[in-house]
Amino acid sequence: VPNTTVVGDSINTSGFIFNAPTTVDNNTYIAKLDFLLDSSSKHVAFLRGNLQDDKSTSAPQFPGMAPNNTGLNNSKGIATGLTSALSPQMVNNFRYGLTRVGFENSGVSLLPFVTFRTIDSLNGTNRPFIRTTPVHTIADDFSWMRGKHELKFGFVSRFIRNSRLNYSNSFPSASTNSSWLVSSGAELNRPLTDIRSTAINAYRDAAMAVLGVVSQGNASYNYNKDGSPLPVGGGVPRQFNGEEYELYAQDTWRMSRALTLTYGLRWSLMPPVYEANGVQTVSRQPLSEWFADRSGAADLGAPQSIAKPVEYVLKEQPGGRDLYPFHKKNFAPRLAMAYSPQGTGGLSKFLFGAPGRTAIRAGWGMYYDLMGAGIITNYDVSALGLSTSITNPSATLSLSTAPRYQGLNTIPNGLLVPPPAAGFPQTAPNVFAITNSLDDVLQTPYTMNLNFSVSREFDGGWFVQGSYVGRLSRRSLMSEDIAMPTNYKDQASGVRYFEAASQLARLAVNEAPVASVQPIPFWENLYGNIAGSGLTATQRVYQRYLANAPDYT
Repeated sequence: VPNTTVVGDSINTSGFIFNAPTTVDNNTYIAKLDFLLDSSSKHVAFLRGNLQDDKSTSAPQFPGMAPNNTGLNNSKGIATGLTSALSPQMVNNFRYGLTRVGFENSGVSLLPFVTFRTIDSLNGTNRPFIRTTPVHTIADDFSWMRGKHELKFGFVSRFIRNSRLNYSNSFPSASTNSSWLVSSGAELNRPLTDIRSTAINAYRDAAMAVLGVVSQGNASYNYNKDGSPLPVGGGVPRQFNGEEYELYAQDTWRMSRALTLTYGLRWSLMPPVYEANGVQTVSRQPLSEWFADRSGAADLGAPQSIAKPVEYVLKEQPGGRDLYPFHKKNFAPRLAMAYSPQGTGGLSKFLFGAPGRTAIRAGWGMYYDLMGAGIITNYDVSALGLSTSITNPSATLSLSTAPRYQGLNTIPNGLLVPPPAAGFPQTAPNVFAITNSLDDVLQTPYTMNLNFSVSREFDGGWFVQGSYVGRLSRRSLMSEDIAMPTNYKDQASGVRYFEAASQLARLAVNEAPVASVQPIPFWENLYGNIAGSGLTATQRVYQRYLANAPDYT
């Protein structure tokens, strides 16, 4: 029985709040040994070990049920280092570390499921996931004092092995999605004329649940790279590897008692991450070109069908390549200054006080971001031909033809799209799908950090400082849907699709009468053949917008 209206539409659906037990049991064990390797303490070594033993549970779906997820973490690490004073002017610091991240989410479901749109499932749907990621890090820093210069050189190398077993894409699912019916389910409310426009979707979803109309089926198919299928319900194994190499050189130059200048350069080499066993795909045609072809067709008033279908091959096949380019010119300069005006007399003493009482500092540096496992794991979730998720086409089933609900864990027959032909090359089917991809010309993001400060010490114990800190981001990664409807241009009127669609959408929100809608050149020129029954083409299109509002897509 519902006990809150914080969620739901307050008419057909409401919420249920309950107290639920969750547990968190975190244990950390750390041991560290330090060694003096010689009597003069010029060589100092350490060894440190760390072990996690963590367990946590999430809330159940409803009272009395098992937790939706149990998380286990047995991450561990070991590190060692050697600091050597080679001479009074030279110091070397070497470090090695192995960090092994290991965790498992048990999940609570290993079955297909049917959900009712906008209503929580009766049972939890969390899937199991297991990941082990050992990271080896080797680093060395060398410092050399030479006159007024403090020179520093160093490197760091990281070797990442990300082993995963994922069940999130191992089962099909279905839902009572009213928007998936012909006319977005407009026939559900057609007999009713007094529903406000903002409540139409909520009513349709509720009616679908009551009638048990299952309209959307989401099929999931997983394959090995040779095209052999993985069993339904079987986990998907992957191992994503990455290597990172960075070098730097820096000099701190004490130019005078008042001025110190620091400058340096860092070089980052980060080859693209990859799947160690070759279970990795790439689009044969760069998707940036495919996007440009679609945009160009829209500008010319040409149909989208002229764009080549997207085809995928394995990375190791002809036409295959890395997920993104290997950038070898990621040079990151750094520059900083510290200046203390001496203020020995006159105006300078008035402004800056005695020597050492004023400090002016400024710094600027570039820092490259790391493009690692997050990118390839996101891409792999829906890699066509390996982990393929296909949804049945929308606007093909009606109330009379859509299958009915048979059980929480039973997908009705005929709702799932059959699997595509196995093997590669693999052509994307012409059905609705939400998949992930990467821009073939992806560049490494970077930031520029800036700071400037002036500090002044006054008599009486007063100290005043003003500072500016800035962070400028460049080439930041973003996610965009490149397969959305294009902004098609009507060559006769010069009007584009988004503009013409927005005009009808505003009319539909205000529930303008069909007869009051004036002709819009875009619809008249491109959809003139649907005019009839005393209505213009614009009015006929507007009828569809009005019936589907606010679900215009």
